[in-house]
Amino acid sequence: MNGKKTFDRIITIVLLAVCIALAIAIYLKYADSSSSPDSSITMPAQAENTGSATNVSAMTVAPGTFTKTVSASGIVTNKTKSQTLSSTIAGTVKNLKASDGAYLNEGDTICTVDPSKPGTVYNQVEIKAIASGRITDVNVIEGEEISSGTVLVTIQPDSDLKIQVHLPQKYYSVINDSTKASFTTEVYSGQTFDAIISEKEDAIDTDDWTFIAEFDSVTSGILIEGMYVKMDIQTLSIDNCISIPQKAINTSSDEQYVYVIDDSKAVKRTITTGETSNSQTVVTSGLSDGDIVITAGTVAEQSTVKIV
Repeated sequence: MNGKKTFDRIITIVLLAVCIALAIAIYLKYADSSSSPDSSITMPAQAENTGSATNVSAMTVAPGTFTKTVSASGIVTNKTKSQTLSSTIAGTVKNLKASDGAYLNEGDTICTVDPSKPGTVYNQVEIKAIASGRITDVNVIEGEEISSGTVLVTIQPDSDLKIQVHLPQKYYSVINDSTKASFTTEVYSGQTFDAIISEKEDAIDTDDWTFIAEFDSVTSGILIEGMYVKMDIQTLSIDNCISIPQKAINTSSDEQYVYVIDDSKAVKRTITTGETSNSQTVVTSGLSDGDIVITAGTVAEQSTVKIV
């Protein structure tokens, strides 16, 4: 038993000695390598500072038309009233051609009326439509005896569809006969249509301090009674002016300014402004036709810039 313990100790000591020897050999090898005049450690090359350009968005300004609009909701309404068509003579209804839901054109025959009495015979008279429209009610039946003036049918004339909008009273003075607008609706998703004003009420509703303006669609045949629309109504138009996005304008305590691009450099330019819409502002001085204005990107005076 004692002999086995002695043998295990010897093996352990030998293995420990081998490990120490290997460690010393490795140390000496790297120590010699680092002190050798022919050896070196390669370091990454330092990147050159080339003054890289700042990416910006920009626009070239040019005179154009600036418009200011107000947004409002509208409903398509039918301005026409139903009409009744009556017989011009008394007699018996014959050859009734009218039916609920049918469409009558002006001049179409509604029925004939026979004014004959027992012992006398008269020529039958055709009763014709004096207006066009869809029949909503037939008031007589075949063979019925009627008097002159009896209502034969009720029709809804061709629609006079208008977009009706309620606007706050502050816009009353700027809505006039030349007012233009555009509108969208879910019925024609993704499309925008032009509209022109047809009428403005000459009174203001004191319940909510609004007035009614009515518009016609420039594109015919698209309005549907009851259709909901979203409108942008023009309240101001300025021709031959320079306007830029509001986001391009910087403001300090005593001035407004933009950065223009000159030879790939950002140059500060003081401006004065006029009318402003939701996203655009009229520049009344400080910019000229052809100037390139930075609209997005963080820059300073003389920054090198690149338009992306």
